[in-house]
Amino acid sequence: MQKISLFICLILVSCMEAPHSSQRGTNSAERSQRDSIPPTITPKAQDILLSHISRTAGAEQKTLNQVSSGLARNILSSQNLRTIPNPSLDHTGAVIAATTPTKNCGLKEIFNSINSRINNCSQNNQKTHFWSGQDNGIAGESNWALVAADVEWEIFIWRDEKTGLVWSHQVAQKNWNEASGFEGSSQDFICGELNIFPSDQIKWRLPTRNDFLQADIDGVAAVSIGFERDQLFWSATSSADLTKAWAITVSEGRLVEVDKKSLLGVRCVGEVLQ
Repeated sequence: MQKISLFICLILVSCMEAPHSSQRGTNSAERSQRDSIPPTITPKAQDILLSHISRTAGAEQKTLNQVSSGLARNILSSQNLRTIPNPSLDHTGAVIAATTPTKNCGLKEIFNSINSRINNCSQNNQKTHFWSGQDNGIAGESNWALVAADVEWEIFIWRDEKTGLVWSHQVAQKNWNEASGFEGSSQDFICGELNIFPSDQIKWRLPTRNDFLQADIDGVAAVSIGFERDQLFWSATSSADLTKAWAITVSEGRLVEVDKKSLLGVRCVGEVLQ
């Protein structure tokens, strides 16, 4: 009787282990297949982000890692980059502003994407449709592409090629609630009403404080044609005092806390959909 019981137990254990062993083989095969796929290498930010060290206009822009390497090899000065600023070169007036486009472009309804509008502007304004951060800036400025222009009304709309965001002209003067859309229907605020392009191509909103700061770093002042030097524009970011919000002078990148009831300029930023 004991022999029969032992025999039955051995059979049961064998049956239970068989699928487990098979599964183990499958898992090993899956692991082997996964191991054969090379890992995705994510570039480090230092290899991509451009340095904002002082740079002679027209000199090649360098990434953060390239600048570190240049410092280690004592060759930075030969590349027209400086750790100690030269006041005669390293000032905001040394940035070469964009030339005003002379022909309308990018506004017709036939254009089915933002890129097609940019292409039209490149054809109509061949020397004024593009602003090069390397050629005209003095740090790590981005490139800017003209999306649309209405010369008569001084409407010039540009895309920051680093962030992909599209920046409008001044569209109005409003208090902060009206500018941001905080009160009322989300479709009633001024950026929501901006219908220059079809809604399936772009989504407009009031820029945040950090949107403005990034645009300032990227050289938005150089393509802000027709803007008054001290003109303040609302950001979507409230200050710690909730009766105030941050505003900025686009030409200087100067931030100011302003009472939300004040009437300030409104400039919209567009998220490209197609």
